[in-house]
Amino acid sequence: MNRRNLALLAGLILAGALAYLVRDAVSKLVLVSALYVLWAGQVVYRILPQGLWWGLFILVLAGLAWRSLARDGKQSPPSMPYHEELFDRVKSWSQWLQQRRQGDYFRWRLARNLAELSVQVLAFQERLSTEETRQRLTAGELQLPPEILNYLQAGLSAEAYRRYSGLSATLRSLPRAHPLDLDPLRVVEYLENKIAE
Repeated sequence: MNRRNLALLAGLILAGALAYLVRDAVSKLVLVSALYVLWAGQVVYRILPQGLWWGLFILVLAGLAWRSLARDGKQSPPSMPYHEELFDRVKSWSQWLQQRRQGDYFRWRLARNLAELSVQVLAFQERLSTEETRQRLTAGELQLPPEILNYLQAGLSAEAYRRYSGLSATLRSLPRAHPLDLDPLRVVEYLENKIAE
């Protein structure tokens, strides 16, 4: 028996002992009061005619029906249990796409998120685990277009970000291409085509 179960058992034993010790006080205070309230309710129920109770019941139902119909035609949106989670994911991707224009770090972060999404899609398509797919992607063993493979590898590598940020800070004027310069839309289109297969 672990400590949690022992503590629970000890608590139940103490609660039982305490209930036994205070049973007279509880019966006088709580039980007698509850029985008195029930008795008074029964007396009121028997004194009033049955038609009055049915009338009260019909009035309550009519009030509830009126209240539900009188909402000025405003319908509540259909509830979906995943609605907020889906909205949060779309919002996150939208922010990452907008922030990529703010600098190298944000461009690398978008590439990293696209690489993680690609790993999940490719793992499903290739029927591999995500870890094995990530390793094969990093090693370049997956059949992907070269520019997309380089982009995804750069997204998975923190070292690629360090090299890219160093290069872009010092060599911005040189027309040297880096994998993170690829338009993310090309990666998204590739993933959409891969899913459609």
